[in-house]
Amino acid sequence: MNINNLKTMDMKTKAIIAGVVLVIGVTAYVQQLPKNVVNVLVDGAVVGNTSSEAIALKTVDELIATTIENAPYEVVSKSEVTYEPARVDNDEIMGKEALAEALEASLVFNVKGQQLTIDGAPYGTFASDKEAEEFLTAVKRQFLNESEEIVSSEFVETIAIEAVEVPQEEIVSFDDAWSRFEGGKDELMTYKIEPGDTTWDIASKFDMYVSDIAAANPEIDIDLLQIGQVINLNIPMSYINVRTKTHEVVEEDIINQTIYEKTDTLYVGESKLKTEGTNGKKMVELERTAINGVLEDQVVLSEEVIEEPVATVILSGSKWREVASTGEFIKPTSGTITSRFGMRWGRLHAGIDIGTAIGTPVKAADNGIVTKVGYISGYGKAVILDHGNGRTTLYGHLSGYAVQVGQSVPKGTVVAYSGATGNVTGPCLHFEVRENGTPIDPLKYIDLN
Repeated sequence: MNINNLKTMDMKTKAIIAGVVLVIGVTAYVQQLPKNVVNVLVDGAVVGNTSSEAIALKTVDELIATTIENAPYEVVSKSEVTYEPARVDNDEIMGKEALAEALEASLVFNVKGQQLTIDGAPYGTFASDKEAEEFLTAVKRQFLNESEEIVSSEFVETIAIEAVEVPQEEIVSFDDAWSRFEGGKDELMTYKIEPGDTTWDIASKFDMYVSDIAAANPEIDIDLLQIGQVINLNIPMSYINVRTKTHEVVEEDIINQTIYEKTDTLYVGESKLKTEGTNGKKMVELERTAINGVLEDQVVLSEEVIEEPVATVILSGSKWREVASTGEFIKPTSGTITSRFGMRWGRLHAGIDIGTAIGTPVKAADNGIVTKVGYISGYGKAVILDHGNGRTTLYGHLSGYAVQVGQSVPKGTVVAYSGATGNVTGPCLHFEVRENGTPIDPLKYIDLN
């Protein structure tokens, strides 16, 4: 090989080398240029890209199909997926797996459910209308008695079930819905204190605890309630109430009447059974209406007497006992005379007042027959004794009795207990003596020593 050939080869080699270098350079330059891609947007926000719309569509469709197939409930995609052309650097183009991961994190799916509403307010969303109906059936069933003839059973509230799409976490199970129902809800109500009310009475009336009333009224001393005062009551109420009508035929007693017959063969205050009565029986046809098992109304449709009652007859004595009075009176109770017989405040004070503590025994001033035991206007609780020969004594402002009408009492027998009933300024015994109905000054008959 001559030197010219060598030079020629060197030039060729150089040219080849230069060409290769040029191709590599051009390729590198081309690869660095931005590429055409398709951006994938979820609800308007770009979450990824891919080299073609076909790949993007296929990736989205496969992800949605997999989610629906694996979901425990019927789901639908809530997100809006759109596509737009774009240009990105070569190293920014996402592969199919990377795009799928980005979509999975961004796509939002809702569950198809059946929402139960009570008077328009949502109670819970079930996975199916079957579960919602099963829940409502269970609510009704707890207030139905298989031994009763059910005329109708309906909800007091307006109940509706409608199809909705909600996040999966809002779907409730039967057990969760039932636990909420059993717990009930608190409905704030107020109560006005009435005469005789105590916190215990109020708690019992509304099936509550005293501690519940205290918690609802932190600024009130519930041990010092005042008549007319208004307190708060947090009373557990049912979310759903069931009104049930039943038809029943029951056997009821007809209570026999008691008839009293006067007889002069017995003394006043004595009685004797003449005829022992018996109850009758009747068949009663009823229509009863109850809310949550508690009777609301009852209508009698018909009655049939199957056994007439027999009245009880009691003989009541009308004969007064003869009084063997001594004619001399003793002081009826201990204490000091606080008001004497005579005119007082423009009117006759027909007896004397003996000041004494409430509950002090009051004794019969003489032998006598009890003719009155009860309340007399002005005198309060009172006892009257008949001592014969037109003479009577009255014991007033009492706190209690120890005798009954018709009873014969010897002198000194405890007939009552002093008090402060009737028109009185303080604890005392009002004592009167009357002859043929005319008030006489008791001090004419009583030895105060």
